[in-house]
Amino acid sequence: MRTLQLINLRRLAALGLAAMLTQGAAMAQQSAVVTAPAASIEATAMTTQLVPTQVGRLAVHTAGESGAAVVFWPSVFADSSIYRAQVEALRGRYRLILIDGPGFGRSEAPTRPFTMEACADAAAEVLQQLGVQNVAWVGTSWGGIVGVHFAVRHPQKLRALALMNTPFETRADGPGFSERMVVWGARWIGHSDTYANGVARSFFPAAWRDSHPDELATFVAAFKTPDREGMAIAGRSVLLERTSVLPLLPQIKVPTVVVAGAADQLYPVPTLKAAAERVIGASFVEIPASGHISAMDQPELVNALLGEFLGQHR
Repeated sequence: MRTLQLINLRRLAALGLAAMLTQGAAMAQQSAVVTAPAASIEATAMTTQLVPTQVGRLAVHTAGESGAAVVFWPSVFADSSIYRAQVEALRGRYRLILIDGPGFGRSEAPTRPFTMEACADAAAEVLQQLGVQNVAWVGTSWGGIVGVHFAVRHPQKLRALALMNTPFETRADGPGFSERMVVWGARWIGHSDTYANGVARSFFPAAWRDSHPDELATFVAAFKTPDREGMAIAGRSVLLERTSVLPLLPQIKVPTVVVAGAADQLYPVPTLKAAAERVIGASFVEIPASGHISAMDQPELVNALLGEFLGQHR
């Protein structure tokens, strides 16, 4: 078994304090794409564009006029707003490109199931439309799965890869009852507070939910907007029909960091650490007191981690 590089988070947190103070200008609008008003992340003064792709028109939020490009793709049942703290910390140094997955945020609702490979190719289409040749990729959960496929299918476009809270494998006996119920719920009660709070309970530790009521309320309110059928189709594609990316991990050729939340009840630390050992030269980080969306529930540590990792691979 490979020995992973384990990163000292206390040192990174100190390094990240200055990065959290940086600001940057918003990127100018690209003329060849359809525009739409920014919604879920308007507080960060980003530019939002709808870019046609093979999985539908995707909302692409951009910030930072100069610097190396970084793509962010969020988890299923979430949008780019989970990266608000990272945008504020990094926008002064990088060109940030945040993509809402199909069915969430400002992206169009899918009308049919899609594959993770198609999502990776759609991201490549977005980069072509924006005129971006090379990126670092930061993905959370679904975004990490898409990032693995992007690394294998478009290696010439990638310089570094951060895989956060990512479910690399799938159950040998197929999706379980809970996954099927999540997809069923999205279709029939996806706009309800009951459903949204259930997702929040699985994503965030209880201590974070109790101490961040405003952020929790914003997360729950976001479920009122997406098309329920589109959410269900996306959930089906990501939770029920995707294939394991474990066989792809040895094919990754760029610097990679795998991040796990110590309190993630969906995908435990040992599972993610074992997957990380399949990536040649990968680093592994366990974020303390973090659940399934480390970018939101431990933003200072994630900012520090990304600040150093991206800085090493500009």
